[in-house]
Amino acid sequence: MFKLFLRKSDNTIADFINTNVNTNMFGLARSILASSLLLTLIFNEPDILFRPAGVLFNNALDQANILFFNNLNFFFLLPYSNIQLIRVIAILILLLVISGRYIKITCFLHAWLAVSFINAAVLIEGGDQIAANISILLIPICLVDDRKSHWDVMPAHIRFIREKKLIAAFFYWIIRLQVALIYFHAAVGKMFIEDWVNGTAIYYWFNDPTFGMTPALRLLLDPIIANPYSVVLLTWGTIILEILLFTTLVMDRKYWKPFFVAGILFHISIILVHGLFSFFITMAAALFFLVGPVYKDVPIKLSLLSIRRKRDPVVTA
Repeated sequence: MFKLFLRKSDNTIADFINTNVNTNMFGLARSILASSLLLTLIFNEPDILFRPAGVLFNNALDQANILFFNNLNFFFLLPYSNIQLIRVIAILILLLVISGRYIKITCFLHAWLAVSFINAAVLIEGGDQIAANISILLIPICLVDDRKSHWDVMPAHIRFIREKKLIAAFFYWIIRLQVALIYFHAAVGKMFIEDWVNGTAIYYWFNDPTFGMTPALRLLLDPIIANPYSVVLLTWGTIILEILLFTTLVMDRKYWKPFFVAGILFHISIILVHGLFSFFITMAAALFFLVGPVYKDVPIKLSLLSIRRKRDPVVTA
């Protein structure tokens, strides 16, 4: 029994060390994460997003610290009258992150923007905080990534490749742990709320006057959430799904795909009912890191030149 345990432990460690997360699927997840803040900045005016006076403080004792962080905040580098310029620069940086170029530089810029946003925005949601946390944890992975673009395949011969893979894999698992704990906390937290325990929470959330269903969607879903059996199933189904997503932390990769699909559909339903689009994008990226194929390369043709060459016939003399 002890030998079996040691053999299993050795296989687990070997699998951990051999995990390669410097893949184009890692690049896709990173780009999805950056697109959440990008779309927020594009489709919302600065006067809606930010406080002209900077980050607010609760009491006089916090004032010095808050003013210090204001000076480091990307969105307050210039006077508020220049916020449109800052917004454009932030959008260009996020586009550069999505392009995959200059990974070792853009990882810092991405984290700076994400952390600055949650400390400068008037209203933030859980997705903004999750995006900031993950963007920070991505920095060590990006620093050991020697590719020219995160859309490229990792070259076979790189100096210290074993050590770099180990560092990247370690922080990849830290990100997975972070995302898994988010779902675990969400599930356990619901168990102490009476409406979730008795199975009626979905009914009240769907009928919330601020975040509830639109009139058109109400016509479709009212018969479902008015039924006591289906509303209990939806309410407890949410809790069970979140617990199962947490357990994927210790599941074999071959079982991940159904949970990835279920998680995406779950967050799509949140868009349809509550309209939290940027939250969906962030959680889609988070799910990609938790149960997506980040550990492997998938053929992706992003070069317009390569597409053109593929289509144009070769003419020989």
